[in-house]
Amino acid sequence: FGSRPGFGFPAPLAMRRAGRPAAGLRAKGALLVLAAGAAAAVTAWPRAFLLQATSKLQPLQATSAARLVDPGLPQGAHHGRSAVPVARRGWSDPNWRWGSAVGEAHDLAMALRSRLGTQPLREAWLEDLVNDRVDVEELKLALGLRIQHAARQGMDGQGAGWQLMQDMVACKYEGFLGEQALRQDLKQLGDRLPAVPPYGEVGAFDSLGRVAARALTGMGFITGGL
Repeated sequence: FGSRPGFGFPAPLAMRRAGRPAAGLRAKGALLVLAAGAAAAVTAWPRAFLLQATSKLQPLQATSAARLVDPGLPQGAHHGRSAVPVARRGWSDPNWRWGSAVGEAHDLAMALRSRLGTQPLREAWLEDLVNDRVDVEELKLALGLRIQHAARQGMDGQGAGWQLMQDMVACKYEGFLGEQALRQDLKQLGDRLPAVPPYGEVGAFDSLGRVAARALTGMGFITGGL
């Protein structure tokens, strides 16, 4: 009889001892409850944090196609007086449409003619050009417009100017390497034209802007415009 649990004790005390878990079991149970709560909190925290963080994100702003930059072009657009938007993707862009009454070329040509409508404005623009403050795409547009007039007047270096414009249409002068080719061809064009001060002489290592100013003035840009 002595080996049976609770034997010999009053009934209420025996029942209490039989229904009460050991202290070690109670401690383990409490630890399990705490661990489960902590795991739930750790699992829920990143999700709540992400929801809060993503709710504060601003939508990306759409980039205008007119401001896309050709990766081959050097940076430094829109300097000085060249505040009118220019064709940032060059003459190879399908919307350029040189020679058409509609398209980006026509719209920008009208704006450039208006902006350089007087001789003092053209002289100031040339000064910006030789100081590298004119975008190369705006320069190419001015060259194309001036060559059209010069070719009709026999002032394009015996057809060298017209050939340069055709090469622009064929996208020969796109990107960084294209700018180097443009400089070389403008140098050859300028050698066929009359020297007009103050840009009548250029050296072998002169910049694209100075070589272009030599060619433009030799084709009557200062007095004739675009």
